[in-house]
Amino acid sequence: MRPMLKGTLAIGAAVAVGFMAGQISAPTSTFLPLDPPLPFESDLPNPFSLPGILINRPVLPLERDVNKPYGLYDQVRWKSFPSTTTRRLESNDPDGLEETDLGAEEEETSLLEELKIAHEKGIIPEGWSDWGVNKTIIGIGDSLMRDNVGFFTQHISRGDVRRKVYPYRDELGSQWGGSHHQGVVDVPVIDLKMINLFHQGMVESPVDGFFYNQSLPQRFEDKLADVFLPSLVDPQGLNGRVPDLIIFETLSWDLALLSNLARSCGDHRYAGRPLDDGEIAFLRGRIFEVLGVLRTTFPTTKIILQTPHLGAKPAHHVFSPIRKFQQAQIMHSVALETGVELFDWGRIVSPLSHEMADGLHFHPGAATWIWGEMLLYFLQRTSLSKVLPPPAASQLPSSRFTQQDLTDSYSQPRQQYGNPTTARRRSSAEDSDLEEAMRLLSK
Repeated sequence: MRPMLKGTLAIGAAVAVGFMAGQISAPTSTFLPLDPPLPFESDLPNPFSLPGILINRPVLPLERDVNKPYGLYDQVRWKSFPSTTTRRLESNDPDGLEETDLGAEEEETSLLEELKIAHEKGIIPEGWSDWGVNKTIIGIGDSLMRDNVGFFTQHISRGDVRRKVYPYRDELGSQWGGSHHQGVVDVPVIDLKMINLFHQGMVESPVDGFFYNQSLPQRFEDKLADVFLPSLVDPQGLNGRVPDLIIFETLSWDLALLSNLARSCGDHRYAGRPLDDGEIAFLRGRIFEVLGVLRTTFPTTKIILQTPHLGAKPAHHVFSPIRKFQQAQIMHSVALETGVELFDWGRIVSPLSHEMADGLHFHPGAATWIWGEMLLYFLQRTSLSKVLPPPAASQLPSSRFTQQDLTDSYSQPRQQYGNPTTARRRSSAEDSDLEEAMRLLSK
């Protein structure tokens, strides 16, 4: 019998109430040095952190039905490049004293394919009892997380395994749109339970006129208390199961938030410009803060950070590749400073822009198959690991760059990527791009 969430929920509720009551505050300033992270140890090397290439991708005609590709991508694998480093990690010879055949071919395995076959046969895959049975995963993110969780189930089965919408209503009285919902997944053959929690970026306070037909974006800590935590104990949600793994990502809502804030403050630098120092400091600070809340709420759960993909939007767009590249670097920096592992999906799938539906969201294909492959690998790695990441208290900066600091900075003259008071005004095309970006986020 697996542990239940009662104690963890009490901790999380107390943390969330503290934020809501103003008892936990975050002063403004710069980061202080952090305690060095504890080493994460595992008997499993992480091939997804190494250089490599996706192999066995099918070559399909352009006129193919992109909505029915399931079964076409079962042989897609991530193959890390053969190297001395890789071979040493995989051998009992870490000093490299033994001769190794670096050109030897290895059998490519797939946990996702094993699970798909096991579901069809109704039996637990061989070897999975040691790490893959009776597990619980939470995916926290936006529409990319929602889609990946849904496509993961469809890669397993087009029938009885699916993402079921978890019903809830926003405290402000609106329905949160058809796309901004949570979903629950059950894979009965291994008793895997998963839920995706839909947040709206690292917004610290509501921003008027942000999105169409939606309530104002809630701060993550508030939505954690109002929506997420209750769903974890609800029988229709996780039914009190303690998560073994949490995957966290934050992507497009942040870029739209920053662009809206800048425009509302009279900052007319072009929408696709690189993030400036203040914006980077704000996002880093909020991710540190949210990560600390998650670690305190789920003290026994392994938490990993997912990197964003580059997308396929033009350079002047609010979702421009340079801005998304910077978001990935922010995730890398937070991971290095906290000892949290990276779920570096974004780096691996960024070349697959041809699989995108709209320059932001992927159709089901190689990108979504490899996400499911990585999900199961990290579950295996987590279950067999020796050391959890360091506790939250040792990793939180004592101060950070707030949303108010950010809005103040937008009105200050500076030269980074153009002076906001003298730079050319955004064109009507760029304003249309911002409107289109917000429509994409409403999907």
